[in-house]
Amino acid sequence: MAGVAWYALQMLVFVFLANALVYITFHDIAPSNPSYPGSVAGKSQYVHEKLFDLGFYVMPDWSHRPWIIKFAFVDLTMYMAQVGAPVVLLMGGFTKRFVCYLSIAGIMNICKGFIQLVTILPPANGGEECWSSNCSEDQLATIRDQPFYTWFFQMWGTVHGCNDMVWSGHTANSTIGFLFLNVSLRNMGISWWWRSLLIVYGICYVCAVSALRMHYTVDVIVAFIVAAALFTHHPYRCWIWRNVNKIVGNVPDKPPAVSEGLKGTGRGVDSQGLLANRMIGA
Repeated sequence: MAGVAWYALQMLVFVFLANALVYITFHDIAPSNPSYPGSVAGKSQYVHEKLFDLGFYVMPDWSHRPWIIKFAFVDLTMYMAQVGAPVVLLMGGFTKRFVCYLSIAGIMNICKGFIQLVTILPPANGGEECWSSNCSEDQLATIRDQPFYTWFFQMWGTVHGCNDMVWSGHTANSTIGFLFLNVSLRNMGISWWWRSLLIVYGICYVCAVSALRMHYTVDVIVAFIVAAALFTHHPYRCWIWRNVNKIVGNVPDKPPAVSEGLKGTGRGVDSQGLLANRMIGA
């Protein structure tokens, strides 16, 4: 329950930060700035296009976002990572991995929410035109004319917001979900051949995100690095498990004592290593 409560809390925090990003974009950015929303935010003599991106240069322009491509390679990927991975972790009895998955996913989202406010980027999908395509006239009028406290609880920033976000939440959550899914399927006896399909599907996902103009390429690269770094940081995952147990009043497993007869032989139990493996559910 603690993990689920944390996941819900981080979602609320991210919704607030995403809406704050939209508010700042409309009210605090100069019209000459490339991140300014254009005429939907007020009178502007500038036309703001998207930034140059190598991925956009190489990939076809599917910014109209064909629904079959988006569903097959973006939406389905998110469902697999954010729903499929937790289900497999729970059904497989990997409680520690489940807790670490929820914790890392939440931490990534909150960090992303703050980082996107540090450097505000223009939309990857069509520049300022994205705002009039993604948001209704009523939403734009509310964002432009109403105080922030009247709409900060809406899902507009997360669902309709156009600002590009470093890093890509889609990619980070998909990567961390696939990594936990892969190691758990391995422990459940699924062969490497079937698990390797996750890599192929992940590559198709990255190409789709670029072709659909959902994120700049740098967002995707940074998201992958961050997710992979947190997943492979075993001491950090041990720290998560240990502190979650403290919060709920549990005592993490203690490693067994090393047999006196095995001390100094090199064949004894490495208590620190065993504890680390236990804490991450390896």
